[in-house]
Amino acid sequence: MNIIPGAPFLEAVAYLPPIQNSINITSIQNTDVGLLALSDTRILNLDVDNKTGFVEYSFGDRKFCGLQKDVGGYLLCQTNTKGVNAVLRIDQTSNNSDSIDKKVAGLEKMSEVKNVSVYGQFLFISPDLGELVYDNSLGFFNYDPSVKQSVNDKISHQIDVLGVDRNTYHIINTSQ
Repeated sequence: MNIIPGAPFLEAVAYLPPIQNSINITSIQNTDVGLLALSDTRILNLDVDNKTGFVEYSFGDRKFCGLQKDVGGYLLCQTNTKGVNAVLRIDQTSNNSDSIDKKVAGLEKMSEVKNVSVYGQFLFISPDLGELVYDNSLGFFNYDPSVKQSVNDKISHQIDVLGVDRNTYHIINTSQ
């Protein structure tokens, strides 16, 4: 962790007590774009000179597992509810246009989903299709076709409910 030495750190700490009472600040991090106050539930972006700030990121059901400074922002490690770590690049120089991270978190909550990954405009979904069953017609083990269809339909419906833009993201369901 990169604790900021000197006056800016002291000013930030002086500014934090009203906030800290409600959201346990665990550390302070400096980035190219601002000063961050990290807690278990969110990241605050603080403007020490103007004594203002805003919630830059909220973890929701995820847990913080690390932060590394990057050009124009930072890399944020999070652990999802299934115990899987993922890194999210926060670009502090651009506006959030669709909150894809929150939509991914919504998909991850589904019991029918094992894993979700986003790489640029590609959204990869690995469904949980249950146990393999022996298919006499094929002569080998395979997923039950009715379970597979049902799971894929539920995932597709949830993608729509969450508002994932199918024109922006290429959705790749590994079982289709």
